[in-house]
Amino acid sequence: MASEAQHQAYVIKWSQQPSIRRQWPELALLHHIPNGGTRDPVEAKHLKQQGVKSGVPDLCLPVPRGRYHGLYIEMKTESGHTTAVQEWWGERLQAQGYAWRVCCCSTPGMVSAAMSTGFSFPWEKAAMRGEELPDGLSLPDQMAYTALRNTYRAYYDKTISRDAAAAEKQQIRLAWERAVSRAAFDQRLTTHHVKVIRETEAAKNAFRKDPTPANALRLCNAMDGLPSPDTEGSLTP
Repeated sequence: MASEAQHQAYVIKWSQQPSIRRQWPELALLHHIPNGGTRDPVEAKHLKQQGVKSGVPDLCLPVPRGRYHGLYIEMKTESGHTTAVQEWWGERLQAQGYAWRVCCCSTPGMVSAAMSTGFSFPWEKAAMRGEELPDGLSLPDQMAYTALRNTYRAYYDKTISRDAAAAEKQQIRLAWERAVSRAAFDQRLTTHHVKVIRETEAAKNAFRKDPTPANALRLCNAMDGLPSPDTEGSLTP
């Protein structure tokens, strides 16, 4: 398992990507506060004299958003837990109007593996990163995206376990497959209904102009929706 420092380096590296910086240029202000680690007694004494304090969050993003003055992030491994002094800092930072979050470190690859069900949605990485709903998704995809994004968020927050997250993803997939199948059936039904109306009207006009038994049979078949050689596929979902 990667260390907390390795995960923190991954976050910094991610924030420095050109594509990420173009989207969020304010991430250039994201920085590390060196208050952890092991030091010899002399160095520890000097740092303490210079103002280094235990429990201060690992990362700071001094950018105001909404009701928050900025963001402080406490990095933890998947099995890590905040200490009492870290919680103390978190409570007081929030009281001063800052957002304080504990980042339970899992790279996208690690999380994907943890929640692997042998299936991945084409937009899953975006949901994993908590991004906004992409444009152009169908209604079943929109519903699945929102549900899966919430599942990843709950997993990151340690609200649910890996097994529970994987089980939720499987449920989301099954619901998505049913919704896709139903949408396809509804589309075929609509297409068939439009075709029946069109053919019925054509048969009516033909019978009005020439009321022969053949045109009467054509009208009856059209009204009954009976298949013809050019009828589209089965309506069975």
